[in-house]
This record gives sequence, C-alpha cells and structure tokens, in this order.
Amino acid sequence: MNQIKDLAVRMHALNQSKDQLKAALATVNKELDAIRFNALPDAMDEEGIARVAIKGVGTVSLYPDVRASIRASARGEAWDWLRENGFEDLITNTVNASTLKAWAKEQLGEGVEIPDDLFSIAPYTYAKITK
Repeated sequence: MNQIKDLAVRMHALNQSKDQLKAALATVNKELDAIRFNALPDAMDEEGIARVAIKGVGTVSLYPDVRASIRASARGEAWDWLRENGFEDLITNTVNASTLKAWAKEQLGEGVEIPDDLFSIAPYTYAKITK
C-alpha cells in the first residue's frame, strides 16, 4: 500500500508541476507572440529593414503570412463563390484550413479581391530568427 500511496503522491506532484509549467509557457508564448507578430516587425519596418544578422542571436527576417477562414454565417455562400470562381478543388466535405490559407495567400499575392463578407482574411508579417 505504501508504494501505491508514494506513486499517487508523486503523480499528484507531477500534475501540479505540469499545470505550473503550462501557465508559465502560456505567459512566455503570449510575450513571444507580441514580439514576433507586432513589436519586432514594427521596429524593423520603421528602420526599413527586412533582414538583419545579430551576433549571438542569428538572422532576424520578416515573413509575410495570412490567416484565412470561411465565416461560419456564410459557409454555403463561400462554397458557392469558390465554385463560381474556379476554386472548387478547395472544397471537400470541408475546406481544409491549410489549403484555404495557402490559396488566400496566393490570391492576395496576385491582387485578387476576396469577398470579406464570406471569408475572414488577415494578412500579417512575423519575425523569425534563424541561425
């Protein structure tokens, strides 16, 4: 019985540690996102820099990207629009989020106007460090 109690106590302690680490990670991720999606791209943009090598850190580069989704209230209309505009291959039983994102990024790059009453498209730039 002592072994069971010891293991249960250890398991409980590990679960508490895990919860604390999750909370700490959430805090770190929030600050990391604020820097990589806002502060660093804004600062680099102000300086007119898209890429910079920093000793001891690596190369900081800006990358354009996009978030894309079909508005829940307009799913049928969005699918109709995709079909009418030659993008029916995006549609299966659902529209794959990664495929929709890649498609939206491509369309924006080509200057195609995507109806914002059907789709939620949010271009953004983020900073990434490579060694």
